[in-house]
Amino acid sequence: MTCHKLAQQMMAMTLVFLLLVGCSAPAAKPSPPKPGATLTGTITMDRAKSAQITFKVSDDGQTIEWVSAAFTELKCEGFSAGSTSTKVTGRAAITDGKFEFKSPSIGEISGQFTSPTAAEGTAHLVFVNGKAECGTWKWGATGN
Repeated sequence: MTCHKLAQQMMAMTLVFLLLVGCSAPAAKPSPPKPGATLTGTITMDRAKSAQITFKVSDDGQTIEWVSAAFTELKCEGFSAGSTSTKVTGRAAITDGKFEFKSPSIGEISGQFTSPTAAEGTAHLVFVNGKAECGTWKWGATGN
C-alpha cells in the first residue's frame, strides 16, 4: 500500500510540474516588420458576423500608414450596421516591433509583429467619434 501511495504522489507531482512548465512558456518576441507589407486578418469578436482588419506598413518599415476595418452585422452599444467599413490614415510609429494606432472613428488598435509578415494584438473599437462602445477584441493578421 505504501509503494502504491508513493507512486500516486510522484505521478501527481510530475503532472503539477508539467503544468507549471507549460504555463510559463515565454511570449513571442516582437519582430521588425517587412517594409511595405500589407497585412490582413480577423478580429475575433461576438458582436459582428465577420470583422476584418487590414493595415499597411510604410516603405521604410518605421510606421503603420493606415488601418482599415470592415464588419458585417455589427451590433455595438449605440450603433449597429448591416455592413460597414472604415479606413483611417495617419502614422503610428513601430517601436521594437510594437505599435499603437488611435483614431476617434475606429478606436485603438495595438499590436506587435510576431514575424516580418505576421502580427497580433487587440482592438478597442469605438465608433461615432467615440460615442459607440464596441469592446476590446483580439486580432491576428498576415501579409505579403
